[in-house]
Amino acid sequence: MTTAEIVTLSASLIAALCTLLTLWQLNSSQGKQRLIETVTKQRIEWINKIRICFSEYSELMERISMIRSSGNKIDDLQFQLSYLSTHIDMLLNPKEVITQRYIEKRNQIKRYLLDDYSNEYSPAEYYSMMLDLQYLQQVILKSEWKRLKRESSSGKEVNDMNTIHLETAEDIDPGRFIRLLHK
Repeated sequence: MTTAEIVTLSASLIAALCTLLTLWQLNSSQGKQRLIETVTKQRIEWINKIRICFSEYSELMERISMIRSSGNKIDDLQFQLSYLSTHIDMLLNPKEVITQRYIEKRNQIKRYLLDDYSNEYSPAEYYSMMLDLQYLQQVILKSEWKRLKRESSSGKEVNDMNTIHLETAEDIDPGRFIRLLHK
């Protein structure tokens, strides 16, 4: 074999290896991109689902508040309230601090509306508690959007949701952040 043939063969092998490496990288990045797209789609569906549940829950709480302010019993709506609470719990991560605070606030409001007939009902107190609950709902939703944006731009899963929750909570309302989450 002549030197020219060896050089040509070597160049051909190097070109073939480069082509294979490029195809492998392209396939790998396309697979990663498909995974990112799938996860993004699932997260968007989850965000929309939890937003609907939060809205339905708030609407139901308003109806219960109106019934309670008129002095009537709320027996008819307790099942629906329990169902929505459970549905929301199944969608949230119980290990996250924001979820724990949300559940605590939600349960406080439920006790106030459903269990505490010995005390006089105060629409102002109820409204204040609901503003706190809606703040926590906003933090959950906006944090998930932040997570989605970060994962889409970096191509990597974001695992530290607690940091995103705290950043988002402070951005939305520093006063409520300190009162409800900065413990």
